[in-house]
Amino acid sequence: MKKFIYIAFALLTLGLNSCGKEDVGGTATQEMSGQWYVTWSYPDGTRAAGWDTSMTFNSSANVPNEMLVSDQNGQMLAAFWDYTVKVTCDPEAKTFASEGWVDNYNYDCKCRITNGKITPNGATTPTGHPADAIEYDIEFDDDPDGTIWHVSGFRQTGFQGDFIYD
Repeated sequence: MKKFIYIAFALLTLGLNSCGKEDVGGTATQEMSGQWYVTWSYPDGTRAAGWDTSMTFNSSANVPNEMLVSDQNGQMLAAFWDYTVKVTCDPEAKTFASEGWVDNYNYDCKCRITNGKITPNGATTPTGHPADAIEYDIEFDDDPDGTIWHVSGFRQTGFQGDFIYD
């Protein structure tokens, strides 16, 4: 009988402990992280390409002043340019930029990102929902024209009508 009581007590203890929920928390840059639908423009404002995707996410250091900006290797739409670049960021001001010319992790070239900014509720999606806006300028050292591209768009909302197929 004692053995039964010990087993029951052990199972009860395990059962009660497994009900607890841990708060896993977020990343240091979660307010600035996300998937974005973006367009590319020439310096004069003329649109250079259809919709593309971009992504912002924390670095492996998981510190609040550093994140990565990437085109996701064109995973969702045809990539305009292939890049993943580490930038410094300010989560309070929602700004970001690279520290000069930095390595592109996707292939052997250098990139520079300037004027990066995320504006909460700064965009309206195709279905009329408010969404965060993103914009930044990016240049590539292997671009024969030396163009400073302007990238701008909105955070993906998850609403089917806001999914860009272009």
